[in-house]
Order: sequence, then structure tokens, then C-alpha cells
Amino acid sequence: MKGILWRCESEAHIERLKEYETSAYTWRECDAILEGDGGEEVRRVRVFVWASDANDEELKDGVFDFKWWKRYLKSSVVRKR
Repeated sequence: MKGILWRCESEAHIERLKEYETSAYTWRECDAILEGDGGEEVRRVRVFVWASDANDEELKDGVFDFKWWKRYLKSSVVRKR
């Protein structure tokens, strides 16, 4: 499975990610292998996984388009603190 890793320096960062992901996702711990860093393994990372049934119609294969997200959705999920 592929994904994106962010380094979170505090528990507050984790809480912001939880808000962003909503209750549709929950986090689990796993080990990750970084493709761009010569296959470096990062142990005990937290990842968000789908919290509902894996056969749910809302869960679809696809590619996350970060540029599209920034342009059209970012302002709706990111708020000033």
C-alpha cells in the first residue's frame, strides 16, 4: 500500500490530522518503507486507515491529487487557529 508520511513533532499535530481525516478514518501503528530514501524503514509510524467496512461504496481505488486538493478543498478543511 502506498501513502504519504508527515513528520509530526507534537501530539497537537496528530490531533489536527485526526480532525482532517474525520471519523471516516482511524489510526493504526505500522512500519513503513520510504521509496525515495533508498528503502529506509521507519518503525512504529501512525497511519490512517478506513474505519468502516472495506467493501463500503465510499472507499474507491484512485490517486490523491494534492494540487487539486489545495486548489478546491484546502480552505474548507484548514482553518486558522
